[in-house]
Amino acid sequence: MDISGEVQRDLSHNVLKVRLDSSGTEIPNTHSAELQNDLEKLQESKKDGYCGSCYGGLEPPSGCCNNCEEVRQAYVNRGWSFSNPDAIEQCRNEGWADKLREQANEGCNISGRIRVNKVIGNIHLSPGRSFQTNRHNIYELVPYLRDDGNRHDFSHTIHHFAFEGDDEYDYWKAEAGQKMRKRLGLTKNVLDDVEARTYKAQYMFQYFLKVVSTQFRTLEGQVVNTHQYSTTSFERDLSEGLNGETGGIHVQHGVSGLPGAFFNYEISPIQVVHSEVQQSFAHFLTSTCAIIGGVLTVAAILDGVLFATTKVLKKSGGTSSSTASGYGSGKLM
Repeated sequence: MDISGEVQRDLSHNVLKVRLDSSGTEIPNTHSAELQNDLEKLQESKKDGYCGSCYGGLEPPSGCCNNCEEVRQAYVNRGWSFSNPDAIEQCRNEGWADKLREQANEGCNISGRIRVNKVIGNIHLSPGRSFQTNRHNIYELVPYLRDDGNRHDFSHTIHHFAFEGDDEYDYWKAEAGQKMRKRLGLTKNVLDDVEARTYKAQYMFQYFLKVVSTQFRTLEGQVVNTHQYSTTSFERDLSEGLNGETGGIHVQHGVSGLPGAFFNYEISPIQVVHSEVQQSFAHFLTSTCAIIGGVLTVAAILDGVLFATTKVLKKSGGTSSSTASGYGSGKLM
């Protein structure tokens, strides 16, 4: 979602999702990167003329709810909570409740690339499914917040998070950009390997990112456009509602919030340019002569200081000897 009003939801075809067990190990054969999900495949396999019941929910224009997702949407449009999928024929046929029980103690790993507009926006990962009704986004959190004996929370580890440019899709430019980053010490992004932990289900993590356009210019004449970013983070316990207390100070929140991880990014109008420049031979000679001249100047100063110090010491030593001899040659009266 960005400030221009563009909303991209359920980007499963751009993101690779992998199921993880309770210890964080990948579950074999659980990679998902297909355009269609299991519900859509099941819908295609149904016979023509099938019309499922919406079970009292607000019916779509077709008048039929042919899968569990459409029944859930009908319930949301009616303002009802979808809390008992076992009572819905479509959900039982799709094994929706069985899948929830099967994956109740699992986690997931998400990787991929998403193209966004260069305006203020946010990328958020939240539990359940999202619906849009009456120009409002509604989130189905019943499976996530259900008290079924399994602890659900949004603890996470960010292995890699970066803003890239189109140039980094080119192999040679990407390689040149990586070499420049390595020389400048910019190989790691600020959110890489960041861990966030909580034991509460209703907990929100927010990251506020300031994205700066960056350009690398190599000696070979390659120009690589990419991005860097800085970040600040904020955590919030949603179980307190709109009112909370932080460090003894009463805090009132303007919005209720949603469990999950939110990445709010803002594009900076500033561009940082890193250029590789090779100095000429004349510049090398000039620098060498300047260094030699500086060394000679310092040597002359040290020589003058040592000579003056030696002269003063010799003079003071001669005066002391003359004084001592004058006292020794005196006559007693």
